[in-house]
Amino acid sequence: MIAFLKKVLLLDLLTGLWVTFKYTVRPKVTVQYPEQVKPPPPPKPQDDPVATAQALERWRKEAAEATPPTWKVRVDTAAKTPCPT
Repeated sequence: MIAFLKKVLLLDLLTGLWVTFKYTVRPKVTVQYPEQVKPPPPPKPQDDPVATAQALERWRKEAAEATPPTWKVRVDTAAKTPCPT
């Protein structure tokens, strides 16, 4: 009886559509790579509180000084050769 109701009501399809909708309306978290630089992750806490404080201070400086790369990637769309795989 339950299998029949699942087939008639298309519960699997509706569940999949609900998951898709849920992730579609969620705000995107992306980084515009060449212009924005993601800061490094914070350090893991250590047993020594002084070492942890020093590591956090280094991390704050690195995060503040993060700059985008100076190089650019150029793609030749008129190339006649196939891309190597």
